Amino acid sequence: MKRSPTKDQVVAKRIAEIVSDVTLDLDEVGKSIANAHPTVIYNRLVLLAEAAVDEKTTERGHSSLNDYLEERGF
Repeated sequence: MKRSPTKDQVVAKRIAEIVSDVTLDLDEVGKSIANAHPTVIYNRLVLLAEAAVDEKTTERGHSSLNDYLEERGF
């Protein structure tokens, strides 16, 4: 029996669908968030992005771009 997605998974899917729109100017979205919403919202989005980076870099041994360049002497 398939379990229904958690609230966190549903929100993650919605965020991914929203930002996957290549016509969306993410810089402008970021500026709007920073200027029109409380700092706590900005801080929570930063936390979300950092968690995604951590997950991607530890998943299947992926390295961050900086680690990759350092390993190659750049």
